[in-house]
Amino acid sequence: MPVRNAEDEIARSLYSIWCQTHPNWKIIVVDDASEDGTLAEIERFQSKFSMADDRLIVIANQSQNYALPNILRAVEEAADDDIVCHVDGDDWICDMDALSLINMRYEKSPEIQALWTAQRWGFSNYNISGPLAPDADPYTHPWVSSHMKTFRAGLIRDIKDENFRDESGNYFQRIADQAFYLPVLHKAAGNWFYEPITAYHYSIDMQKDTFHNEDAKFQKREVDFLRIRGFLS
Repeated sequence: MPVRNAEDEIARSLYSIWCQTHPNWKIIVVDDASEDGTLAEIERFQSKFSMADDRLIVIANQSQNYALPNILRAVEEAADDDIVCHVDGDDWICDMDALSLINMRYEKSPEIQALWTAQRWGFSNYNISGPLAPDADPYTHPWVSSHMKTFRAGLIRDIKDENFRDESGNYFQRIADQAFYLPVLHKAAGNWFYEPITAYHYSIDMQKDTFHNEDAKFQKREVDFLRIRGFLS
C-alpha cells in the first residue's frame, strides 16, 4: 500500500482490509514522506486494533520517491509464494469477500500467476478492467489489467530493474500501475486471470480536465515510452 498525503482516506483503506473475511493477510504501508497526518492516522489504526508490527508493517520515507519504488520495496517483505495485492492508500477494497475469492482462485488454479478484478471509478459503475487473452501481448493490448492487481511475489524477483525505469534511467513517476504490472504480466506468460467482481474502489476526483491537464500529458508520455520500449529481458 503506497500512500502520500491521504490522512482523510487511509483509515478507510486499512479498514477495508481489516474487515475482509479472509483472515490470513498482512499490510505493508510505504508512506512517501507525507506532509499531513497520514502517519498519525496509521498509528491510531494500529493502536485501536492492537495490531502487531508484523501484521501492519509501516515503512516511512524521509523524502518522496513516488509510488513505483515504494511498491517494489514493499514486495521485498513478501515470500515468493505470497499473493501480493496492490491497494493505494487513498483507495479501498469494496467487497468484504474479495481476498477470500482471490485466494480461492489461486488455490483452485495453481497455474495462475497474476489476477486482477473489476473496479469502480469513484461512486459509479464505470470500469475499465476486463479479460486478456492468454496469447495477448500486455504491452500492445489496451490497458484492461487495472485495479485490483494481484500476483505471486516470486514473479517479480528476476525482472530486470531497467523495466521499471524511464528513458532517463529514473523510476517512472506517474504510471506506477502499468510500470510494475506490465512486466509482471509479461513474466506470467498468459497464466493470468480476470476475476469480474467489483473489488476495488478507485478514489478519483473526475474533473473536466482530468485527462487533459499537464499531469495527464506527462503520464501519457511515460506510458507511450514504456509500451513502445516493451519488456527488457
